[in-house]
Amino acid sequence: RELAAWRERVAISADRPRNWILPDAALRDIVLQAPRTLEQLQALTTLPESLHGQSAALLELIEAAQLPARLAPLPSRGRPDPATIQAVKKLSQLTQLTGRELGIAPEILATRREMERLVAGARDGGLLSGWRRAVIGERLLGAL
Repeated sequence: RELAAWRERVAISADRPRNWILPDAALRDIVLQAPRTLEQLQALTTLPESLHGQSAALLELIEAAQLPARLAPLPSRGRPDPATIQAVKKLSQLTQLTGRELGIAPEILATRREMERLVAGARDGGLLSGWRRAVIGERLLGAL
C-alpha cells in the first residue's frame, strides 16, 4: 500500500500515468521479493532504470511497510472433484448459450471463477446482483 500510495503521489505531481512512474509488474515484484538491499532492488528486471536514482527512497518505503523477507506461497487449490468440474462445465455452457442469445461475450455475463464460486456455494458477488442476476444469475442458480 505504501508503495502504491507513493507511486500515486509521484504520478499526480508529475502529471503522468502511475504505470509510467512504477509499472504494476515492478510493484508486484517488489512486494513478492521484498528486496532489502540496493543490489536486490536494482536486480529486479521489472524495475525501470529511471528509478534506480530513487532506490534509496524505495528501500525506505519497503522497510517502513515491514514486508516479510518472502511472502508465504499461496495455498494450492488442488484439483476439483469430478462433480464440481461437471457443474462448472454445465454453467459454462449455459453462459455461452445466453451470451449468444443476447449478443454479449459470455465472459461479461459470468467468469469461470464466478461460476466456480457459485458451485462452491457462494451467494455473494456481482454475479448475483444488479443486471447480471436478472440476465444470468438466476438461470445459473436454477441449473444447479
